[in-house]
This record gives sequence, structure tokens and C-alpha cells, in this order.
Amino acid sequence: MRWGYALDTSFQDHEKLVWTFGGGKGGAGRTLLSTTLGILLAKEERNVVIFDGNLECANAHTALGMRQPQKTLSDFITGKTQDINELAVPTPFRNLRLISSSGDSISATNHSSLAAKNRLLKLIGSINCAHLLTDIGPGLNFWPVDLFLKGDVQILVITPEPTAVETVYHFIRMLIYRKFKNQLGAPQLENTLSAAFTDMRTSGLNDVMERVLEKISATDKSAAVRIAKSIADMELKLVVNQTLDRHDKHIGPAICEIVNKFYGVKMDYAGFIPFDERVALSLRRGRPFIAEYETSETAACFSVTLRELLNSISARNRKRQLDFITS
Repeated sequence: MRWGYALDTSFQDHEKLVWTFGGGKGGAGRTLLSTTLGILLAKEERNVVIFDGNLECANAHTALGMRQPQKTLSDFITGKTQDINELAVPTPFRNLRLISSSGDSISATNHSSLAAKNRLLKLIGSINCAHLLTDIGPGLNFWPVDLFLKGDVQILVITPEPTAVETVYHFIRMLIYRKFKNQLGAPQLENTLSAAFTDMRTSGLNDVMERVLEKISATDKSAAVRIAKSIADMELKLVVNQTLDRHDKHIGPAICEIVNKFYGVKMDYAGFIPFDERVALSLRRGRPFIAEYETSETAACFSVTLRELLNSISARNRKRQLDFITS
């Protein structure tokens, strides 16, 4: 096969998967990874949509070798259209469409009210496709975090730099914070939650979660159970981009071990993408890297990473089916 691997055949087009790519740090490679994996999935005859959730600096269209689409999320946010599927425009690649954010970052930011963002979050599941790949953009505020949590496949993308590693730890803490907050209704419990997470410099995350769950359980046991289960069900994936040497490649498993042990969250290493000067060169030429250098070692790393992610999804689905049968 031209792309070097066979896509897992256990996936059917009606079994929609939402992929989210996050991590907090700008420039880590979320757009590169999401667009490249989207192209690879589309090459395997999958119905794919890339959703550019970066409301302030959309660039997925550039990564795909496109001009700014005429229809963007700005049309939805400002009320020009009510059907989000109308925004899915064709790309140069068969089976692959794009929902772009606004090219006018000032306009998008000014009109991006909380209500509009909440409507977007609710409508993610209504986008017609088999695979929805969502580039959430940088940042640690509630929009990228809540958008990331919409994913069936939640992928954190980092570079080996200490700042990127530190930011991904902060991002994971924000994910857990939002898991708590989204289940709470009583203001006094929200105050307890905010105070506990603010005081994390003197306590580990596991200790914070345990204390907060105990306080929540005292007044709302069902909420505490829901939150604990929601966190236990998290399955994060980690991809390290722009690796230069063996140390960079090994940083991924080390981070996963820390998160699994001290954060109480399951995170698996999905692979690495080596630093390649041709990535920037292909962007300047207006062509995606995977289309320009499809036989390169770097392209093979993208394919291996995709295969690892798909295999993990298949394994998770088999486990859930078995748990359902035996329950």
C-alpha cells in the first residue's frame, strides 16, 4: 500500500470519532499533526473533516495548502448561518473537508461570546463525517480545554522544550479542573474546588482531588461518583514533535509515567515526529509535508503514530464491549 500501512478495518463510517489535539503551548505542532493525520485517513477512503477551533489565529487552511475559505466559523458565531455543516468546505484532498475558523481574528474574538462557544461545543457531534479532527489551538482558558474534552481520542502534542513540557502539565490540571467544575452546580462546592486547585503548589494533584471529592461527597455523593468515574475514564495520548535525538524520543514515556503516577490520569505514548527542515519548506511552497515528502522517514513516523492511535482505539472498544457483555 502506498502509505505503508493498512487502516484498522474495525472502524465503520457510521462510528464517528472525534479527535482533539491540544497541549496548551503554541507552536507545538497540533495543526501539523491534525492536518497530516486527516490527509492520511482521507487517503484510506474515510470521510474526514478537520475542525479548526483556533478562533484567534486560524491556520489549518494554510497547512492544507489552501487560501482562506469564504465560509468560516465566524459566519456561525455572528449568526449568518445556523447549520455548522454548511461551513465544511472541500480541500485539495479527496474525502477531506475543512471547517475553518475566521481569517479575521479581531472579528472572531469580539463576537466569540460564551453563548456562541457553548453552542459550538454542543454542535460538534452533529458535524457529518466519520472522523472529526479538531485542532483546538493554544491556551489554557476554558474554550480550548472544553473543546479538547469533547474528543473520543484526546491527543496532547508537545515539543521536547521544558516550556512545552511544563505547559502540558498545566493543561492536564485544567482538564481535571473542568471535569470537576462541569459536574458541579452548588456555588459553595465550586468555591471549594477553586480554592483547592489554587493551593496546588503545596499539594500534589492526587491529594487535591481526594480532598475535594471527600467534600463534594459529603453534600452530593452522586456528583462525587460521577466526577471520579469521569477522571478514571480519561485516556490521553501523547505525541512528541520535533525530536532531535534519543533523549527527545524518550521524554514521551517519561512524561506518561509521571502523569499516570502523580496525576491519577491514564496517558499513553503514541509516538514521535522528528525535526525536519522540509516541514517549513513545504509550507512555504503551499503544499502539506505529507504530500510533498510521502516516502520520507518523517512521513513514516506520521503513519506509525496514526496506526498506534487507531490500534489503541480498537483495543479500547474491544474492552468496552467485553465489559458490557460481562456486566
